[in-house]
Amino acid sequence: MVVNGGTIRARIGRLHGAVSAAFAAVLVVVLTAPAVFAGATPLAHVETVGSGEAQLILIPGWMCDWTVWDEFMRRNSEHYTMHAVTLPGFVGAAPPVDAPNEDEMDAFDETPWINNAVESIAALIVEEGIENPIVIGHSLGGQIAMRLAIERPELVGMVVTVDGMPAVPLKYETDIEGGADRAALIENAYEPWLRAMSADAWKEKFDQAVSNLVETASHREQLHRMFDNTEREPSVRYLVEALKTDITPEIEQIKAPLLAIAAIEDYPEAPAEFEESICATWQEQLSMVPDAQIVFFEHAKHFFFLTQTEAFDKAIARFVAGEPVELRIVEHDAPYVSTVKKRSLVKGVKEVPER
Repeated sequence: MVVNGGTIRARIGRLHGAVSAAFAAVLVVVLTAPAVFAGATPLAHVETVGSGEAQLILIPGWMCDWTVWDEFMRRNSEHYTMHAVTLPGFVGAAPPVDAPNEDEMDAFDETPWINNAVESIAALIVEEGIENPIVIGHSLGGQIAMRLAIERPELVGMVVTVDGMPAVPLKYETDIEGGADRAALIENAYEPWLRAMSADAWKEKFDQAVSNLVETASHREQLHRMFDNTEREPSVRYLVEALKTDITPEIEQIKAPLLAIAAIEDYPEAPAEFEESICATWQEQLSMVPDAQIVFFEHAKHFFFLTQTEAFDKAIARFVAGEPVELRIVEHDAPYVSTVKKRSLVKGVKEVPER
C-alpha cells in the first residue's frame, strides 16, 4: 500500500494484547491520510537535525525560512530530533496553490494559505511517522501550531507558541468589539494600505523594522536576507490571513499541553499599563485552554529566542519533560527561581547578547 509516497507493508494476522492503542491510532491516521491531505501544497523545505527521542517540529514566522531555527537545533541536537520547515511562498519558495479543501473548518474559510500550512505540516507528521511531536511555532508559526492542535489533535503531542497570539491585537480592536467583522476590517482598512504602499516604502519599512525585531547585528543580517528574498505578494497574502485569524472561539478544543512564551518589550513611550495590558490579553486569549502555561520574557524583542537562548532552551526542555516550567530571573545580581503554574506569569532573563 502506498500513502503519499510512503510504503506501508502490513501482514494481517491475529491481534494480540501486545498491540497498543497508540499503535492502532497511528495506523488509523496513516490509512486515512489521502483524504485528509488532498490538494495541499507541500512544504518548501524540511531540515531534520538531531538524535534525541523527543520529536520537535519547528515552524518559522512570517517571511522566514527554516534557518531561523538553525542555532536552536545545533544547540539541542543531542536532546531532540528536530524537523524545521519552510512554508510555501517564503524566502524564494513557490507560493501555495489555491485549492479547495473540503476538510477545512468553516471558521477558517478566509485563510486558505494558512489552512494549507496546517495541512502540509500534518502531512509531514503522517508521512514521516512522527509520533506525538512537540509542535513549536514562532509568530505566524505559533498560530499554525495552535491551528494544527485544534484541527488534527490526534497528530500533536504538545504545542509551543513563541510570541504568536491566537488573535493578533489590532489598532481598531474597539471597532471589532463594537460589532465590526475582523475579516471585513482587515479587507477594508489594512489590506488596501499594504497593497497601496510603494516598493520603496515597503522596503524602507522593513529595513527600519529589523532593528526592532532582534538585537544582534548577525541576526539582523539573517532577517534582512530572509525578508529581501521573500516576494511581496506572498508576504502580503500571509500577513492579511494572519491578521484575519482569530482562533479564540475554537481555542478550547486544544487538549494537548500548551506553552505560550511571550515577549514583553521595552517601549520608553509606552504607558505605565502597557505591560499589564499585554499580559491580560495573553491570559484572556488562552484562558479556555485546559492545560496551558504562559511565560513572559521581559526586555525581549520579537525574535528573543535567538538572543535569550539559555532561558528559552530551559523553558522548552522542562516543558518537553512534562515538568513545570522554571525560569531564572536576575534582579540586582540576586537570582531566584519562580515556578509557572497553569496560566500564571513569570518574567524571563534579561541576557546581554553579543554585538
